[in-house]
Amino acid sequence: MDAEQDGPDIEPHPSPSARSTAPPFNLAQAAFLLDRFCSRLPRDPYASPPRPSFTLTPTPSGFLASVLLPIISALGPSPRRFGGATSATKRRAKQAAAFAACEALQQAGALDDLRADEPVDDDEVGPADVLDRHEMVEVEFDNIWGNVLAKDSPVWLNTLEVCEPGAALVVVGLVAGSSLGLYEGGAGNREGGGNGGTSVRLVSCVELSFVNPAEQAVRLEGLRALNFECVKTAVNRRVDDAPFYALFAPLTTDGSIDWTTVSNAFAPTTSATLLPSCIVAISSRRVEHRLYTFKSIRTDVSSLSPIREIEVDLESRLSANELAKFDSYVKFLRIKYSVVISDTEAEEILELESVDTTIPSHLRPRPSPQPSFRRHFPLSLCRTTSLPSSFWRIILVSPFLLRTLHDEIRARRAIAHLDLPPIHIPLLIQALTPPGAVIDFDYENLETLGGSLLQLFTSVHLYLSHPYSTEGGLSTLRRHLISNAFLQQRTLAIGLAPFLLPERFRLATWVPPESDQCDLAPDGLRTKRMIPRRALSDCVESVLAAGFLSGGVRMALMVGGRLGLEVGGEWEGRVPRVANDLERGEGMERLEEVVGYSFECPRLLRQALTHRGVMGAPTNCYEREEFLGDGESTSWRSCKSLLILRAALLDFFVSNHLWTTFPGISSQNLTSLRTRLVSNAALAFVAIRTIEVHRNLIHDSKGLQLAIDEAVVQAKGMSWEDFDDVTWLWDPPKGAFSPSFSPPFLRF
Repeated sequence: MDAEQDGPDIEPHPSPSARSTAPPFNLAQAAFLLDRFCSRLPRDPYASPPRPSFTLTPTPSGFLASVLLPIISALGPSPRRFGGATSATKRRAKQAAAFAACEALQQAGALDDLRADEPVDDDEVGPADVLDRHEMVEVEFDNIWGNVLAKDSPVWLNTLEVCEPGAALVVVGLVAGSSLGLYEGGAGNREGGGNGGTSVRLVSCVELSFVNPAEQAVRLEGLRALNFECVKTAVNRRVDDAPFYALFAPLTTDGSIDWTTVSNAFAPTTSATLLPSCIVAISSRRVEHRLYTFKSIRTDVSSLSPIREIEVDLESRLSANELAKFDSYVKFLRIKYSVVISDTEAEEILELESVDTTIPSHLRPRPSPQPSFRRHFPLSLCRTTSLPSSFWRIILVSPFLLRTLHDEIRARRAIAHLDLPPIHIPLLIQALTPPGAVIDFDYENLETLGGSLLQLFTSVHLYLSHPYSTEGGLSTLRRHLISNAFLQQRTLAIGLAPFLLPERFRLATWVPPESDQCDLAPDGLRTKRMIPRRALSDCVESVLAAGFLSGGVRMALMVGGRLGLEVGGEWEGRVPRVANDLERGEGMERLEEVVGYSFECPRLLRQALTHRGVMGAPTNCYEREEFLGDGESTSWRSCKSLLILRAALLDFFVSNHLWTTFPGISSQNLTSLRTRLVSNAALAFVAIRTIEVHRNLIHDSKGLQLAIDEAVVQAKGMSWEDFDDVTWLWDPPKGAFSPSFSPPFLRF
């Protein structure tokens, strides 16, 4: 799969020498075009509106004009003054200078950015945004178990080792229509967290053979019926006759299926078959608890005895009105359990002790164990079972086992299908699990971290790929490349959607996921589910975060490339060379000493500290470097100086710091803390109190200097503790402090 073929056309700008001519303009149009271009440059509240500055010099033959342009990203710091030929009139001289400036802008591609810098109306819906019109989308998923009951389907015996805390190792068979060992990695091992601690390991996979198709159909139907009865008895008494595609089977000592036990798992209870502590299952669906161990046969009562002699704790279980209805034990059984027994022939009463049927799982908070209790049932309502207690424990943990194997297999298949690097499987499973799965984890935290990564990677890639674009043009491109609509398109185009894990995980009402809120294909091999469209975009960001947490920035960039995102691949070798022709001034050295870092290129540091209102600066301003810090901003007309609203670099570093400092932090808390830490007030407070960046900012605006002086007095009058209470109330000048946090990272 070539992800680049499906991506948007964002090829790097060609060099100025390779550019074709823009729409033609003549000498008379040059001054108007230049003025229009400057009027579209970002404005700053502490600087004069950007406009060309003309200088006229009289000569013996007329006038000679030159024009000085404002700081423009497409031009270097020195060639911003342009002159024209000597002209007879002042107007002609200005037009000649303007024509020379427009030619330079045209060669640099800056005039092509006029349309790219146009503000985008949020109400406009482009082709990429059509996907967002519907909140839900239908996605088709493969049934990873196959259809073991289908005619001519292969039948695989997958042998599992299951270990619960404090319990002996249990070996059990899982019969399915596919081999669980066919995914990359072979036998898997997935351990639960602190809530469950149950581990499962795939030992072997063997394809079963039968004498003939009739024997295969009979035996598999018997195994399906066994699983259905066991689930109905121990897990969910209201389970319907749902399709079971993963069937647990008891094994003999040699590892083969114990077909005799499968065929004779349940039998009517007789006095002769009852053994001490044998397992007894209740056949009535209306009995809430249906799994017990045998204690004794009551010799003092029978089914014809008064109800209060048989059931001694009725007052704690039934209301007074209900007790009034039951004048006999036969009537009690008929009304309470829908069981009809003879009201003339006496029947033996069994005393049974409950088996704890709490479903252990690390996917949900572990419930407290059920206290044991005793109940009394007539002999005809009980069935003995030849299934060992270890198999019943497997049935109780079957929702966890099936979900664990299902998620790991689908995650490994996603790695193989998308050619992803070796992401840590539990992290990838979390990244593919939407909140609607109702389990103890989902992708929300990862999605928050991944959103920061996506902004950072996209910003750096566009910055390096478009060396002549302005901040406005870069922001327009980035706004598209990180939009939900674009991410949703990528998810569908590369085939990531079928590997999501949206199946709801139920406990008390568990049913096989293949029959839970989905449309099952007639062949049983595929299901269709409706999932939130937002999940299509969120999962891309969460998978990106899983790659970062598994292997750092390098692996995250690889993951981004496999997902078809415009992240540009490796950064090494892509950073452009910058002329290192400026000496460090006293202010730069003081700043480096405070920061504790010696910057490789003083020119970049000076550019980082240069306000865009300075006309004669030897470097550009921090406009493009500021783009690396900009996050989701509004159009350039309304965001004034476009200072850091959601800094891509700071956003990432702060998110990663919070993620590692507070394990398990919720997405809401992470977002709230991050917003406060990267706010303009927080950045200004740190810039003033820690690195004193206001001493080194290069500008020529009296208004900006007055605002800086006022902010410095306010910041130094607050303690760190006091500042935490006024984060949202303090409003320092946005153009003075925040930009200093972006450029130092150009060489990290």
